Amino acid sequence: MTEFYQSREESDTLSLLKDFYLGKADRLTQTKFSSFDLEMPVVAQQSYLLTVDVKRIGLTRTMQHVANKMLVLITTNDQVYTIEHALFTARRQTKAEADAAAEKAAAIVSTFGKYNVTPEEHVVDVKSALFPQYDGVIAQRNTRFISYDLQLVDLKNIVAFPTRLESTSAVLAFGHDIFYARINPESNFDRLHEGFKAPLLFGTIAGLILALYAATVYVKSSEAKEQFLLK
Repeated sequence: MTEFYQSREESDTLSLLKDFYLGKADRLTQTKFSSFDLEMPVVAQQSYLLTVDVKRIGLTRTMQHVANKMLVLITTNDQVYTIEHALFTARRQTKAEADAAAEKAAAIVSTFGKYNVTPEEHVVDVKSALFPQYDGVIAQRNTRFISYDLQLVDLKNIVAFPTRLESTSAVLAFGHDIFYARINPESNFDRLHEGFKAPLLFGTIAGLILALYAATVYVKSSEAKEQFLLK
């Protein structure tokens, strides 16, 4: 998993991601930093314990790398299990970090002029209150088993690869048995819901086209009558 942060704002997120993954921009791929640089790298890390026994582990992949990654695991019982990004990210705040972020927000409001950020506060800035508060144990949830109640035997490896839909990643686990599934790391944000009423949409569009055609014919007929009467 790669989480990239910098203080400079990028105008094009897709170009930023392409530059980073294709290694076309030194500012994104550099691994050496000078003590004379004004900007220093910010590293955030957290440790987690899993309540499932893991035999193999992998990360989902998407075509444009826009959707967050999801962990896909093969358990020792030969089941395929997933963990969403919000649970294993290093950006989950501890209670102390949440309190520090609240204190900083209050200090900024009450400070006149520029607020000087300390190196410790840089790490706090990377953490986000949008994620669940940090817990060292990622509890097992039976709804995250994508192999459901299938009796799979001797799975040895797991791979993930992108599909044409950015919201969807394909997962293949193989060994003695083969298991394949498509999962959505961040919901179906680029797909229509199954209950979407497509006939109603197409009927509305067809009705608008017919109404536009009728209006065009009526306007042309009115103009022709007006020109005839004027002559």
